Amino acid sequence: MMVTMMLVSWSPFIHNNQIWLYFQKQPFLVVFQKTTEKSCYFRLFTYLCTRLANNSYMDRKIHAIITGDIVRSESIGLDKRDDLIKTLRCAHEDLQRHSSMKMEIYRGDSFQIIVDNPVKSLRIASMIRAYLIGNAPEDEKNGWDARISIGIGAIDYKGESIVVSDGEAFRLSGRGLDSIEKGRLTVATCWDEVNEEVDASIGFVDNLITSLSRNQAKLLYLAVAEELPQVEIAGRTGKSQQNISKTLNAAKEPLLSRYLNRYESLITKHCEQ
Repeated sequence: MMVTMMLVSWSPFIHNNQIWLYFQKQPFLVVFQKTTEKSCYFRLFTYLCTRLANNSYMDRKIHAIITGDIVRSESIGLDKRDDLIKTLRCAHEDLQRHSSMKMEIYRGDSFQIIVDNPVKSLRIASMIRAYLIGNAPEDEKNGWDARISIGIGAIDYKGESIVVSDGEAFRLSGRGLDSIEKGRLTVATCWDEVNEEVDASIGFVDNLITSLSRNQAKLLYLAVAEELPQVEIAGRTGKSQQNISKTLNAAKEPLLSRYLNRYESLITKHCEQ
């Protein structure tokens, strides 16, 4: 009876001698072949219990995957590597204010983040870059920055580690980073309409972030990531509000905020469809 209930709730069917399930109205291929009916259903039950126990079953909710690597990492001195990783982790922790996230860092210069709320993906990605730029040591000749690719789509498999997880969002993000060429920011989604609009305009955000000075990046982070008013930024930094306004205008903060609001509205609309 227990097996029957499990199977009914997951709606299995056989196609081309393979077992498929409908989970959250999406087809999901079970990776073993049908043999005899008895062994087939027993193995199916065992498989599902294992996946559920590991919390690694199919997740069709739309997520954003941020894949990135540090620009010119080979030129960063070994004595600065720990500080760089700490800075990246601090950005990740602080930006949880916009969405719950999980990050893993590989080889000391590459990272990948699962962002639960894809609406905030571009704000998070651009502010990771701003945080790195603003917190680079003054004696670091080339500064700090990252190339980042955002992929928005479903996640088919969530493992305990991000590196073994898979799905449309991971593939879009990975392909984007592989093809980013001279740019440092790209976005690809599962919606053609969104891709057409973003492809034509993401270069603006990329160029804006790349052009920031350390001071501009620090103030932009406070305005866009922490969403502080200029009066509060002035009080925190010990600078005049006039100086803050001048610096943020030079950093094109009003234009960036307007663009991020449009992006977030667009992603929200498609996630709700």
